[in-house]
Amino acid sequence: MCKRSSLNGFQSFVTLTRSRTKRLQKALCELGLKIGGQAGADVGSELGISGSRDTILRLVRQSHPSAQSAPHVIGLDDWARRRRLRYGTLICDLELGLPIDLLPDRSVKTVSTWLLKHPSIKVVSRDGSSEYASAIQKGAPQAVQVRDRWHLVKNLAACVSVQLTQSLTQLRRAEQAEAKTLDGQQPSPERQSHPRTRGSETSTTRSSSRANSSLRADDSTATARDEKH
Repeated sequence: MCKRSSLNGFQSFVTLTRSRTKRLQKALCELGLKIGGQAGADVGSELGISGSRDTILRLVRQSHPSAQSAPHVIGLDDWARRRRLRYGTLICDLELGLPIDLLPDRSVKTVSTWLLKHPSIKVVSRDGSSEYASAIQKGAPQAVQVRDRWHLVKNLAACVSVQLTQSLTQLRRAEQAEAKTLDGQQPSPERQSHPRTRGSETSTTRSSSRANSSLRADDSTATARDEKH
């Protein structure tokens, strides 16, 4: 039973393969090269092109890419075989916008060896890795090293965030200092109202009564003088 089922599956696979035209196989292969196996199968089903993920990947493996011109502007970046444990290196032709090679690791020796085989390279875009910088210096000393756009924008955003934080701290300190200065210049409510104690009020009343009595005495003296004259 197992042999018969496997034989039937193989026959159906051969029949399905033969039923696809070369044009259809090429279209599925292009989908696999552009967006991958599962994504290619999803887009193909929407476009009416039948092909599973495994079929697309098989066509990609069987394809023979056409000879490409020597790369001049490339990009280096790492990719994870196993996150935080094993990493490789992805090399892309930035002029064509296509990947051109995958390296098994990101060591200086591996990357520099690949670069030595491609002397036509003039510009290399990379991240901030010191290993990539050393590899480019050894394998392609004639190339100009530039920071890739993603890391450039990321570093710019980090610098702007730090600058804004420092500026906000300085503004808050300036506002606090200004508030303390204003509090020191304005008189306190106690000084403005000048409250008097009971003793001070009594002394003030006594002094005012004395002044009134002296004025009355002066008035009486002046009246007496006028009457004599």
